[in-house]
Amino acid sequence: MNILILSAGRRVSLFYSFKKELKKYFPESSVYTVDACPENSPVCEINKDYSKQIPKVSDADYADTLLHFAQDKNIKIIIPTIDTELEILSAMKDQFMRLGCSIVISDQEFIIQCQDKSNQKNFFESFNIDTPTLLNRNNLSFPAFAKPKNGSRSQGIFFLKSKDDLSRSILNDDNLIFMELVSKEDFREFTVDMYFSKESKLISLVPRERLAVRDGEVSIARTAKGNLYEMLTERFRFLSGARGCITGQFFYAANTSKILGIEINPRFGGGYPLTYSSGANFQQNIIREYALNENLAFNENWKEGMLMLRHDSEVYVHE
Repeated sequence: MNILILSAGRRVSLFYSFKKELKKYFPESSVYTVDACPENSPVCEINKDYSKQIPKVSDADYADTLLHFAQDKNIKIIIPTIDTELEILSAMKDQFMRLGCSIVISDQEFIIQCQDKSNQKNFFESFNIDTPTLLNRNNLSFPAFAKPKNGSRSQGIFFLKSKDDLSRSILNDDNLIFMELVSKEDFREFTVDMYFSKESKLISLVPRERLAVRDGEVSIARTAKGNLYEMLTERFRFLSGARGCITGQFFYAANTSKILGIEINPRFGGGYPLTYSSGANFQQNIIREYALNENLAFNENWKEGMLMLRHDSEVYVHE
């Protein structure tokens, strides 16, 4: 019952947690990892005997290479990790199923909806959640921020405190959307990890407050329950087309109980190791659902107030 993590990169904690949970159920099985550049991937170097280079998702032979690798290594579960591979993998689910291999991935329609940030206002409004006000690029008010319609890890975001921060290249970039800048004096920022079953039912939901961020990924965070948790678990009991780990970004004002939805990403987020360490075991959920064909019940057995202080580590390779 081998598992494959795609675009493994530097997701060392994610790899180790999958390896740990897999050994509990299938001691003889292995976690394989692939990357377009495995020699620069800490995970692939750590897992060298079970790693392989595959083409970039944009390459014509990506699909065939991945199918052959899954068949050759008896892969039964595939875990995507980056936005650019989601849509094509969702379209390939049936091909992998014929090999007895499950991709833990949401429906293609849901993925497309998530990836177009300009459309997420409608998504959140359907769950009675407000969003920051969208601004007309020809009539901007400040402070504001701009972000790509399709993007991740806070890449390509511009904070515009005044008109002086607005360049012509930013204003003329059709891929950017402009929104009001949310006051961090009034709102706290949260990432919310959610696990959805094969039937798109909510199994677990963990808010983690973003206390510090570096290069688009959280570096200090804390798990939290309270009113935000209660409100989101009630709203997201069912999310059509969602499967596996879904990561949401929200702002929350405790004094007014107001929630602002920022975006939804249908994959593991960079700060997920905190959720796992708090006791919300998405890896175990995946193994029980996709390997053992178990039906899962909603589970809120995780610890609030768990603090994550992220640090750098190194992998040394003798060339």
